[in-house]
Amino acid sequence: MELDHSYVSNHVPQEFVQLVSYFYSDAKTIEEFWHMTQIAAYKYNSENETDQMQKIAIEAFKQLIRKLKSTKAVRNPIAYFYGVLQNKFMRRFYDELDGEYGVLPGSMANDSWIHSMFMAYYEDKL
Repeated sequence: MELDHSYVSNHVPQEFVQLVSYFYSDAKTIEEFWHMTQIAAYKYNSENETDQMQKIAIEAFKQLIRKLKSTKAVRNPIAYFYGVLQNKFMRRFYDELDGEYGVLPGSMANDSWIHSMFMAYYEDKL
C-alpha cells in the first residue's frame, strides 16, 4: 500500500515535498530523495544547514527532471539525483574553502596533485 505525499515525515521540508510530489507522489520515494540529500550534505559537512540543503536539493531535483525529460539515459533517478547532489555539495565545500582559506582551485600551485585532480574533475562538469 502506497501512501501519498501528505504522509511524508515532517522532517522533510515542505517546499521540497511540494516540488517532488508533482513527479513522485509516494511518500516513501519523496523521503528517499530527502535522505539522499542528508547523506550528501553530511559528507560535505553541511548537514546542519537545512535551508542550504533544501536549496541545493531543489536545484538538484530540477536538474534530474530536466535530464529525465530530455533523455532516456537515467536508469535510476534516485542515484542520478544523489550524483548531482554530491557535485553541488562538493563545489560548495571547495568554494567555501577558497573563500575562507584562499585555497582551491586558483590559488594552488599548478603542479599540486590536488589542484590537478580538482581541475580534471570540473573540466567535464562546467
